[in-house]
Amino acid sequence: MPVWRGQRGRERGNGRGIGSGRVREYGEGSGRGSGRGSGRAGGRGGRRRGGTLERGNFEVNLGFSELQALETKTSDEISLHLTSSRCFPATEYLLKQQSVMEDHCIVLIVSVVTKACDCDCSENLLKLLNLLPGSSFLNSHLRRYLNKLSSSGLSLADLSVFLRNVVKIVNELLRRFPSCYADLPVSDLYCGTRMLSDTGQLADDALVTDVDEIMKLRIEKAEELKRKEEEERQKRKESRRHTGMNDDANPPENFRFLPVVPTQEDILSGERPFLRKNKIDGSYHDAEHYLDVQFRLLREDFVRPLREGISRLLERIGSSKVGAHQDIRLYNNVRLLYPVCTSNGLRYRIKFDNSKLRHVRWENSKRLIFGSLMCLSKDNFGSFVLATVANRELWNITQGIVDIQFIRLYDHAELEGGDVYQMVESTAFFEAYRHVLEGLIEIYPADLPLQNYIVNCQKDVEPPSYLNDSLQGPVTFDLTPIMKASSRQSWRSLRLRTVSNVPVLDLASWPSAEDLGLDDSQFKALQMALTKEFTVIQGPPGTGKTYIGLKIASVLLHNMGKWDTGRRMKHRPILVVCYTNHALDQFLEGIHQFHPKGIVRVGGRSQSDIMKACSLSQLKHEMHEVRVNSVPVKIRAGWLQLKALVALEINRISWH
Repeated sequence: MPVWRGQRGRERGNGRGIGSGRVREYGEGSGRGSGRGSGRAGGRGGRRRGGTLERGNFEVNLGFSELQALETKTSDEISLHLTSSRCFPATEYLLKQQSVMEDHCIVLIVSVVTKACDCDCSENLLKLLNLLPGSSFLNSHLRRYLNKLSSSGLSLADLSVFLRNVVKIVNELLRRFPSCYADLPVSDLYCGTRMLSDTGQLADDALVTDVDEIMKLRIEKAEELKRKEEEERQKRKESRRHTGMNDDANPPENFRFLPVVPTQEDILSGERPFLRKNKIDGSYHDAEHYLDVQFRLLREDFVRPLREGISRLLERIGSSKVGAHQDIRLYNNVRLLYPVCTSNGLRYRIKFDNSKLRHVRWENSKRLIFGSLMCLSKDNFGSFVLATVANRELWNITQGIVDIQFIRLYDHAELEGGDVYQMVESTAFFEAYRHVLEGLIEIYPADLPLQNYIVNCQKDVEPPSYLNDSLQGPVTFDLTPIMKASSRQSWRSLRLRTVSNVPVLDLASWPSAEDLGLDDSQFKALQMALTKEFTVIQGPPGTGKTYIGLKIASVLLHNMGKWDTGRRMKHRPILVVCYTNHALDQFLEGIHQFHPKGIVRVGGRSQSDIMKACSLSQLKHEMHEVRVNSVPVKIRAGWLQLKALVALEINRISWH
């Protein structure tokens, strides 16, 4: 398989602190670069009412006075401020800085973090606490202070408050991040407290008992983690062995009979699904083998987080265990409000308890986005129904209201409006898997494209079929659109041919890389893409992949009559698929500059004004308007009246 690799140019520079640099990047084998940097290391510092904190160059700084002011705020205000996009870099810098920190600063930071532990927003708290394990604040500053408590100068009351605050922080970290037990100053806390108690400087027996419990908890967490690590290791070993054994086994059923949507048996049975390895070396047996492997692995990829998340949730029911759910998001006190009739089917409006989600920024959050898979149950997931998020209005979602659509039409009959449900959301985005899985089911082995290379791993790649048409002879392309204007005339006089009539498969007759304004590796990539039916062009950012892609598109669209012959199909369009909406908009805008007609942008999340005019929904709307305007006036008026009556009836049904 032809592969072109671009390499990032090497960069050299010197300087210290904050600086800037410029890098020139080339393709394979010829990287050059230079960097320039200058600046001053360090920051501004100042003494603030009893303590000194080093400041960084951030949008928001956290000095001693700022922390004192923050200490007077509520728990929710503290956690929101410290984890906000403006302040989070300063928070991270504060906890990870290695410069000497005065004792008063240590006490103040402990007090602020302790107060934040009482906030209602678990997401903000987890984001804050996640900075502590392994930080300089815990491993250096706090440890040092705990080991000199007897000479700290704190009053007996202040000393007791400080130690209780440390106990609370350590307790939160052990319960939420049990794997961080080795990074916590538990031994220092235990020894410091015991020494104060034995010397009579601390008379709080309850506090000493709490520290003893923390020490026991640390030991328990260490043993529990070692046991779980061993179990996971055995599971992975068994899973690899099991999958390897299945590699040559016949599947228990045709994968096309498996439902795309997970069933209760998939989630609750605990049985190991039949899986075979994705081959990274060697070929598949045949196209059916390839399709079966990809379908089952992809289906398990989104089913497993839901299965394991619900399993861990059930383990915690009735126990004192707390902590974040890794694979699911949990919503409590969910109620069905009323049905909503739409042109896309029957939906249900639901309301959930959002009292602990007040500080979620819903406009940027990945929670409850369109297409997310939801699982609702009223019996601790002994049974459940599945639905997807169908509509998510920003104002409604902030009030804990969202529209869902049941995957199976009859599932709504099992739910009653007065009941209270638990609802879990899978962190795997179901909508992205759903259409791919449905597409794999519809593919027949004989119709799988490019299977000589994907399935059979054939190394010799053939030219595309439209270049091998023996009836029309050697196919020529007009390369004028991508050729430098200054090179056209000279190339024409030297080659005795025009640049508009280049035999595509005769590489010796092509213009040079310099004539096309390309370097050698880009020139090879262009030739591969236009002369091979299967080509991969890859390289790090800045090596010209998008640039070459637009050159390829320009040549193909300019020479459309050579490949879009209409013999088998009326039209054979070019399909452009990108990883992100932004990348797709950027590439299509590049095509729009030289080929503005015929672009159809699929998907409704475009931020480009140019592409919005080319969106599938906009084109459908325009076609609909043309059809409506061509209908006689009386018929059109009757249709509008009927549409209004239907809308009124839908609203009446929805509210009753």
